[in-house]
Amino acid sequence: MLEPLKFFGEKFQDKVYNEINGNEEKERQLKAFQEIFAIRNLIAHQTFVEFTSNRIRGKSFSDIKQMHEDALEFVRYLKTKFS
Repeated sequence: MLEPLKFFGEKFQDKVYNEINGNEEKERQLKAFQEIFAIRNLIAHQTFVEFTSNRIRGKSFSDIKQMHEDALEFVRYLKTKFS
């Protein structure tokens, strides 16, 4: 789940994992971050003709907007870990 953080060291990755694990709010934010990234890849690698649905991966615009806000909170959290 936090695979990319391994580049900052196992100790750092474990510390962040331990802080997130069991924290429902942080877990929701992490999941949103990962889903937004997956949606970004979906959009970036499709042609406009293929991208015709107003729902992406079963998500409405409102769902995606909420995930974006949650994902931003996760990014802000990560920034504090690098400070």
